[in-house]
Amino acid sequence: MTKTQFRGLLTLWAALILCRLLAPSGGLPDGVRAAMQASMNTFIARPAGLLVILGTWIVVIVGASGMFLMRRGAPYLFIAASLLSLAITPMFGWYAATGWQLLFEGFAWILSGALFVLAVAGPARDFFDRDPHATA
Repeated sequence: MTKTQFRGLLTLWAALILCRLLAPSGGLPDGVRAAMQASMNTFIARPAGLLVILGTWIVVIVGASGMFLMRRGAPYLFIAASLLSLAITPMFGWYAATGWQLLFEGFAWILSGALFVLAVAGPARDFFDRDPHATA
């Protein structure tokens, strides 16, 4: 595996996340969409809720950036960010998604696990094991 191939997979992961966020939720009944939005608004209205959302996004962005730059501890931060974003899902209350949203989200979850394994125990491991201060 080359660095370009690994970064290509990471870019695909980011594209899947973006597609999930941009996928229309028009297929959901109006009442379900309203309940989800009300639940999210209630969660974000609390300072702790907003802090959880912002903190999670910061960890996700830092972890993904570290993976792209192939920093030493990045795979662990990346998988921690994935697990954190999954763990906070019940705090939002209602959750429903269209088929397209689930398609993108499901593939993103699978790919995040694959990227972690590639970086920790797979062919991309050498990209992350290097000591940045080594001379050779």
